[in-house]
Amino acid sequence: MKNQYFEYQDFFEEVFYNCPSVILFHHSGITLHMEQERITDLGTLPKACYEIPKYFPIDDGSMILLNDPYSGGGILSNFTLLLGVNLNKDYKGKSAEFLLGIKFIVRPSLVFADNLENEGLKVPPTPIFDKKNGKNQALIEAICSHPSAPGDLKFHLEKAIEEISSLKEKLETSINIWKIPMDQKSLEKYIHHSNERMIDFLTQIRLAKAKYKEQWITGESLGLSLEKQEKKLFFDFFEVSKSEKYHLTQAAVFGACFASVLNLLETKIPINTGTMDCIELKIPKDCFLNSSYPAPVYLGFTEASGLIANFTAKLVAKLNKEYQSAEGNIGTCSLDVSFEKSNLHFFDRLQSGLGASAQNDGVSAVDKWSHDVLKASIEEIEKRFPLHIRSTSIRPGSGGNGTHQGGNGMIRSYIFKESAKIKWFSAMTGHSPDGFMGGSSGLGPQFLLVRDSDKKRLELMGEMQVEAGDRLDILTAGGGGFGED
Repeated sequence: MKNQYFEYQDFFEEVFYNCPSVILFHHSGITLHMEQERITDLGTLPKACYEIPKYFPIDDGSMILLNDPYSGGGILSNFTLLLGVNLNKDYKGKSAEFLLGIKFIVRPSLVFADNLENEGLKVPPTPIFDKKNGKNQALIEAICSHPSAPGDLKFHLEKAIEEISSLKEKLETSINIWKIPMDQKSLEKYIHHSNERMIDFLTQIRLAKAKYKEQWITGESLGLSLEKQEKKLFFDFFEVSKSEKYHLTQAAVFGACFASVLNLLETKIPINTGTMDCIELKIPKDCFLNSSYPAPVYLGFTEASGLIANFTAKLVAKLNKEYQSAEGNIGTCSLDVSFEKSNLHFFDRLQSGLGASAQNDGVSAVDKWSHDVLKASIEEIEKRFPLHIRSTSIRPGSGGNGTHQGGNGMIRSYIFKESAKIKWFSAMTGHSPDGFMGGSSGLGPQFLLVRDSDKKRLELMGEMQVEAGDRLDILTAGGGGFGED
């Protein structure tokens, strides 16, 4: 099976090359392959595929649209589209043999809300296409014309329907070329071999148990006990508090924990049921890691998920010194601008620096927990919006000193050409990115408003009115240094 295992791996990588967020799911409950753009995708996409067919029979060619985070979606500007696919001629099931799923992003925005309904348009699992009747155009129009719907939803939905249909054709064509078996028995063997490879990685972890507690400046406290068992890592969250700011689902937390383990792998390993089965979670019912409707999820899914991944990575590193590194990747900064006169909306998200390790310096201005799609150039931003990007640069000296230097954050300076309402946010743990083994901490994030030559340091979260000529400087955090300098 070893050669066939690599054949499956190569096959899936070829079919789903350049797909930022995609899943292929077998009706028996097996995730066969995933590509993820955000760490929350690792838990939410499989959940959607597993749960939705219980309520909707998805036939070959049928499509389901959703963004409800409590049904396997993510934040409300991140939609999931599922398509039923039959790949074996002798399949006789009542619903589709496979589900093909993608996530697509509509215009992002920074949302401060006290409940999910106020974060935007929530779409529960909704059938929008079937083979017999085609697109349900009336329903699509109703969704896209809703007052809370993003203005570009219809454009991106139509594009996503084309993309997932083309991906289905590519999958079918590639199977015929590769002659790769897609029957359940063969796929289960592939999943079993994937599981064995993940277990092999776990045998390299030296210690069996570790425990750690942390409290954030925003009031959240959480404790985690990690145990390496024979065939899995068991994450037992305990003493986890409630939160007024952050809310996550179990699926999102699973994605953060799984991502912290994947980040340690020196070679790429397939993301499927075989590898995911090596991660098990226990989360208390009444806490911010196990929220329920109508709790808002934007800040939890976009920011706290990365903080959870950092938190779990610290504990995984305690099991093996080779995985230890200084802290980094906190202080990622978001900016949301609504221009009043021109009625335009601008959104930007800036990366922070990574912590150094015993082997390497930290990387500057990168987000290891997400793989953002291509961003607009400065020229394009200035052409489309009444903004002048005065400068964009690496933030010198923001990474901590040490034998290995922490990665630097970045600086971006915006000058507003007309009045606007702005919102800004940076994830807050209450401390600068810690150094390790004698390395110094990196610098924390900052927001600076310059008006008429007066400079004011802003809180790490807020909203306010700015006028033409005002300047906003955003400085993202660096990473901690490793080892004594």
